[in-house]
Amino acid sequence: LGFLGLMDPPRSGVADSIRKCHDAGIRVIMLTGDHALTAQAIARKVGLLQESREEVVHGDTIEHMNDVTFSEHLARADVFARVSPHAKLRVVEALKAQGHVVVVTGDGVNDAPALKRADVGVAMGKAGTDVAREAAEIILTGDNFNNIVDAIEEGRLAYKNVLLHVNNVNKKKQLSSLNSFMHTKKYIYGLLLTVGLSFLVPGCAGSLAAATRRPACR
Repeated sequence: LGFLGLMDPPRSGVADSIRKCHDAGIRVIMLTGDHALTAQAIARKVGLLQESREEVVHGDTIEHMNDVTFSEHLARADVFARVSPHAKLRVVEALKAQGHVVVVTGDGVNDAPALKRADVGVAMGKAGTDVAREAAEIILTGDNFNNIVDAIEEGRLAYKNVLLHVNNVNKKKQLSSLNSFMHTKKYIYGLLLTVGLSFLVPGCAGSLAAATRRPACR
């Protein structure tokens, strides 16, 4: 008679990545087929369970909840255990109905409906099934959650830089229009030069720094 214990610990860096997500205003939800106690232990280890959000919702109970009760549980729980494909899909649809942008990661056949319904489906390239990869928009070749966080960080940097450049271009156009106007209205030249250029000119050099700005993951 023997006893064998197996452990599948979280990958290194996942806890730090989840912390970065929380700092950046990104909510992370665990949807797993594991037992509730297993899900709770893993979630606590990676920092997903917080003191004010300790609830773990069992998948069987989701199937029997009405929409109001389900929304209440979804608002206060970040860990769902023993979830079926239908339960995962219901979580995604509820979050989208609330106006959230939903990204789903998965590797199994049972993840396919949620991957397909999400705003962005991310399948695992190594461990993922063909069905999951076909349902997703993005295939993560490294099967690493940390890479998703890095991609969001770089994406937000690019988005901020584009906005910064567009704003600077608009300011330059305003400055050009202002100069044309001042040539035709010489009697208010001094007033406009003092008031208008004081906030228009300083922004014109901002686009030079846009390409080298580093992200703060916010």
